[in-house]
Amino acid sequence: MRIALISPLPPYRGGISTFSYLMSSHLNVKHELYGVNFRRLYPQILFPGKTQLHQGRVDLPPFRTDQILDSVVPPTWDLAAKRIAAFEPDVCLIAYWMPFLIPAYWRLVRALRSACQTVVLCHNVEEHETVPAVRWLKRGFFQAADRLVVLSSVSSRQLDALSVDTPTEILFHPLTTVYGAEQSQTGAKAQLRIPPDVPVILFFGLVRPYKGLTQLLEAARLLQQQGISFHLRIAGEFYQGYDEALAYISRWDLGGLVTLENRFIPDGDVSTYFSAADVVALPYLSATQSGVVPIAYHFNRPVVVTDVGGLPEVVVPGETGFLIPPGDCTSLADVLAQNLKHGFIDMRDRVAQAKGQFSWENFITRLEQTLS
Repeated sequence: MRIALISPLPPYRGGISTFSYLMSSHLNVKHELYGVNFRRLYPQILFPGKTQLHQGRVDLPPFRTDQILDSVVPPTWDLAAKRIAAFEPDVCLIAYWMPFLIPAYWRLVRALRSACQTVVLCHNVEEHETVPAVRWLKRGFFQAADRLVVLSSVSSRQLDALSVDTPTEILFHPLTTVYGAEQSQTGAKAQLRIPPDVPVILFFGLVRPYKGLTQLLEAARLLQQQGISFHLRIAGEFYQGYDEALAYISRWDLGGLVTLENRFIPDGDVSTYFSAADVVALPYLSATQSGVVPIAYHFNRPVVVTDVGGLPEVVVPGETGFLIPPGDCTSLADVLAQNLKHGFIDMRDRVAQAKGQFSWENFITRLEQTLS
């Protein structure tokens, strides 16, 4: 097939860009691809982070890409449509995750209607933080596409709630394999200046209120009261709540047990953090799916996740991780206390055995069937 892909791609950083890079690299083995990247993704006033781009060298997709789209400049939308039509694709695959992009994306879908089929890959359907007055906008955009792909059954149900009847395929979030191989845990701990005999809990990724860091810090306080040895590493750029987290750590004297790294973790360093961890904690208050779980599985690390959104669909309790109720700090602390010494280490082989079902090969096979 000839496939046009509309998505942020490197040098843009973040989960959507990484996902699209891996997906397109696999598709490019058998198909001819053309990527339409962004010239500007978010106006800086709407972006709470430090930068939207990777710093330093980054691998680019192994096919032609053009940085055309500006999310707030309509003439660039028309230019992108013309370039895609000139490519004469069989299908245009569009990565969607937030309503801010719908005006540009909807215009592209309408402009390409006579040129090719359009498939929207939905990383999210509903937002983590409610955005008013966009329900009709999302429904119109999803209805305009020829087909939809979602990454959890929760997203499919959310489309039903929007009264969207566009044909929809439910796939899954594959392993994130771009971050290299697992390191020795002792060596990884040494790089992070963590003693070799201290169990490590990792909270990874952009920090926003729905991810439940407040609940994890409270669980850490409960572990401290029980005299349990652990180190909590919070590694990711804070979009909100950094001062509050520092204040909580100071108030309860958790400084010797918790390390905050308020920065985007470069790709080359990700292996160190996951290899040092005994468990990866995702105490989310809401979710569709998560890109952090596939990274944890890639490095054979079990997870503790809340029973929200699509997270239960990718965790086998007692085998690849544990499920806890959202907002339940006591249950989170109990699971961590019971497994930090040996339990999480013993689960690594079971994670390694189970993760094959989330391979990119399986994902691409099913995606090809949807696109053809």
